[in-house]
Amino acid sequence: MFPPIEHLAGHNLWNSIRHAANNWMARSGGLWLAILSLIMLITTPWWVEKAITNAMQSKTHQSALQYAQQLSARLDAAQTHYDRAVSATDSPRDDFEPIARQWLKNSSHVLRVQLLDANGHVLKSFTRQEGDAHDPTTFKPLNRISLAHALELQTPTYSALYKQHDQQVVDLFIPHDGPSPVAYVLTLDTQPWTQVTGENKETLLTVEVVPYQTQNFLDVSRYILNFPEWEGLWSLQFQSADPMLGILSALRPAFFVVTLMVIVLFFLHWRDFQLRQKTEAQLQKQSRLLDQQSRLSMLGEMSASLAHEINQPLTSIANYAVAGQLQLQRHDAQSPVLPLLQKIQEQSQRAAQVLVAVRGMTQPGPMDVAEVNLQALFFRMEPHLLWLCSQHQVALHIQCDAQWRTLLNPILFEQVILNLVKNSIQALDSITHSSKRIRIQVTGDQEMLHIQVADNGPGIQPENVPRIFDSFFTTKAQGLGIGLKLCRSVIERLNGRLTLKNNSPRGVGFMISLPLLSDTTQQAQPT
Repeated sequence: MFPPIEHLAGHNLWNSIRHAANNWMARSGGLWLAILSLIMLITTPWWVEKAITNAMQSKTHQSALQYAQQLSARLDAAQTHYDRAVSATDSPRDDFEPIARQWLKNSSHVLRVQLLDANGHVLKSFTRQEGDAHDPTTFKPLNRISLAHALELQTPTYSALYKQHDQQVVDLFIPHDGPSPVAYVLTLDTQPWTQVTGENKETLLTVEVVPYQTQNFLDVSRYILNFPEWEGLWSLQFQSADPMLGILSALRPAFFVVTLMVIVLFFLHWRDFQLRQKTEAQLQKQSRLLDQQSRLSMLGEMSASLAHEINQPLTSIANYAVAGQLQLQRHDAQSPVLPLLQKIQEQSQRAAQVLVAVRGMTQPGPMDVAEVNLQALFFRMEPHLLWLCSQHQVALHIQCDAQWRTLLNPILFEQVILNLVKNSIQALDSITHSSKRIRIQVTGDQEMLHIQVADNGPGIQPENVPRIFDSFFTTKAQGLGIGLKLCRSVIERLNGRLTLKNNSPRGVGFMISLPLLSDTTQQAQPT
């Protein structure tokens, strides 16, 4: 059975998306966009958590401020009530007990009432628990600074928060100005202050009276609030009981785990992508090499076939030239045609030798070589090279001032020199100045012989330098891209090296290095 069309369409669409994604990530822009997407994916949960937390903190702060204002109003009202009661009496000592009983009866947060003189001595004391009335150790000593402040300014004054019987309490000093200044002291329990009611209760807000502090907690669910009236005495600590804050706190490790997993998955995907790209590049390179080898093999077979086919006409031309010379020598030995027939015979024999040498390159095994005097070799080549250069108004200079000798195949070596010179001529055709020149210089040391072919042309583009010796690479419109590759192959078969010596906008130089015959180093003296 064939798969449904919808399945095939979905499969093709997925392959297209995957191919497009790979191509996109292969580019540098794709990499940066992928990294940006990863950063967005990682940071989005933190941004969402921060936004939710900020909103909840803002709500908590507003509710806390509203509650603090309500508490401040209640405390001010109670303080005004106590102050009026004390101010209304003419005899605070005699009226102390009924006033204290009324306060303890009507106010659940009043734990004790005391009467103090200006020196801080307790004149009378009354507590909610009668058993503590005459026990001076039950409560901590009063704050004399708050007492002095209240008597001096004649205004109600609070003390700092302190702990008494596991209760957080404060003292309220209410002065009475008379012949002998005294002060009523109310010890107030702060626990009733923390009862959240009304709209604040709906916000799931809890409050606690704590000793004065200015630094807030790092916990986002907690908030410290200080009113000017309580500055330095106590602080209100608010805490939101909203379950969303707990959920966000619990999810924070999950965010970290998800982030770590995303990073690991991205790294694994990117590494897989890089390995796949590397493998594909290697496969493409191997494919190109196989293609080049196939083309070179086909070229070698064609060269061998052509050499075999052309060799017969060349032999016939040489035979006709010899026959023509014999006929002229019998009838006219001084005929000017005889030298021409001689040259035809020599050139046909030379062409046949070139074909034989080319066929020999396609065969395995060592190349046929002979000991050659380079000075004599260049002397024979010079007329032909000069004729080639003169056709393009190029000056040729050959410098070989010693009897350098080496082992090489002279026919193939001549073809290497001809190829390098022709390449230089073609490069010089692209410039307009008249001082175009090619220089061939032969030097040597104790082990190697160096032949440099240099010109003053425009040079090779830097991006093309690594590929100039590759098969089928060419910058010429009609080029095949096998000239320099064959030249290097010939020189390497002769145990030598062909390299690019220098390259600049002022010219190019190729260097041929060949082993120098040891028994000729002594003969290699300048002539």
